[in-house]
Amino acid sequence: MAEPLKIIKIKPLYALLFLGIGQLYGAFVIYRLGVLTIKEAWINQVCLIAVLGIIGWSVYLIYSFLQFYRLKDDKIIFREHNFSLFGIEINYGDIKDFGIDASDSVLCVNIHLTYLEEPIPIVSKFMKLDEFHFLMGTLIEKTHQNQG
Repeated sequence: MAEPLKIIKIKPLYALLFLGIGQLYGAFVIYRLGVLTIKEAWINQVCLIAVLGIIGWSVYLIYSFLQFYRLKDDKIIFREHNFSLFGIEINYGDIKDFGIDASDSVLCVNIHLTYLEEPIPIVSKFMKLDEFHFLMGTLIEKTHQNQG
């Protein structure tokens, strides 16, 4: 196997975990103050609906964190003729197109492969900025070599 040129390790966002736990605590406080302390029925119903909404959102945030935390192979490994994306080998010749998407105020590279209909998104939030620049530079260089 060829020696890797560069290895980028994808890190999970611990902010999602802390935000989810904080929202669970906030739901507990709202429930305790609103439902158990105040004796008006309409305030209790509003607080209960708010608590259920906050609990649902916090479970989603914790689930999003765990998706990246449980990855067995959390690296992007660049080699001379291919790269490994989360354990899947992709040849540079299989890249049809790629583009930067900044619509969600987060930098994301959408890699379109010849054998897939949907693009593969790689989000810059999960890596260092210089590693994201290396990713873009490598994709530009290798796809240009394959086209030429």
